[in-house]
Amino acid sequence: MPPDRKHKLKSIFPVLALLATKQPELPPPSSVQEASFELLTGINISVPRPVSGVNGNYITERWLYTLNETECIWRFRLTAQQLVQVVNALELPDFIQTPNRYKFSKVEALGLVLARYRTAADQMELCIMYCHSQSAISELVTWMVMYLDVTSWYGIHLVVRMEVYRVPIRKRKDLYWRDSASTYVLRPAES
Repeated sequence: MPPDRKHKLKSIFPVLALLATKQPELPPPSSVQEASFELLTGINISVPRPVSGVNGNYITERWLYTLNETECIWRFRLTAQQLVQVVNALELPDFIQTPNRYKFSKVEALGLVLARYRTAADQMELCIMYCHSQSAISELVTWMVMYLDVTSWYGIHLVVRMEVYRVPIRKRKDLYWRDSASTYVLRPAES
């Protein structure tokens, strides 16, 4: 760069002049912000920043039994023993892999689903508590709901069960269906 142009830049743009000349390296942006804040206010804020990290636990059967009963009920609405019994009753596969290849043990899967339903909308809390991403938890909940939709508690498909109820309802040929609230609903059109 010609010296006269360098001189013009120095007079017009002090920031560019700083960059154009050989200067020692600037401190990192956070230090610059802290220094400027200290100059303006007179308050030193160079306190070490907290390090964020996930300090949660993976849900395992062993870990469940380390929780006291009250804490387990608060987290999952079931005791550890009840949770393991439900896992065995559902006959879930030992490892569950979702379509995006997230992998969970059967105890962890049911535990995360129960914890998800307990916390309603706060999935970020679950991410921190149980060391899984929000997308993994969301996908697992969807997988479990679809699995339970297709199979019943005893492994019999619900479609087969619906077939059992269809025959007597067709034979009766009522004009109206009664639902559990004792209100009348039109029956479906016959094809």
